[in-house]
Amino acid sequence: MSNRILFGIVIALSLCIALAVLNPTREQYARFLEESLDKALDRMDQQAGDRQKALHDVLKAHGNKIIASVVGSRTIRHNYGLLTVYETRVLDVDIRVVGIAGLFIPLEREDDLVKKLGRVVF
Repeated sequence: MSNRILFGIVIALSLCIALAVLNPTREQYARFLEESLDKALDRMDQQAGDRQKALHDVLKAHGNKIIASVVGSRTIRHNYGLLTVYETRVLDVDIRVVGIAGLFIPLEREDDLVKKLGRVVF
């Protein structure tokens, strides 16, 4: 076996080990959803009426608890070792996100994800 092939195998195995170690957890996914919810709330700030202000304040204060309960009860985690696919379904809204190397990649545009979170909440 040549040194180039051996070197390629070592690099590929190192990459696989790094991806497996950095595979995101449910807690990291919950933080990602909290950040996305904050974006939805910021967007709502620009359009909010008086009725929505009360809901906005409750969500700002307790959004992390709401997200934690949703992730715990309404999320399916498909762990493939090197990456994870999270599927969350709330009120007929599906959110699908791929987690890889500590990053989250929504399977739809980020604006669509923020809109979906806004629909769930409002």
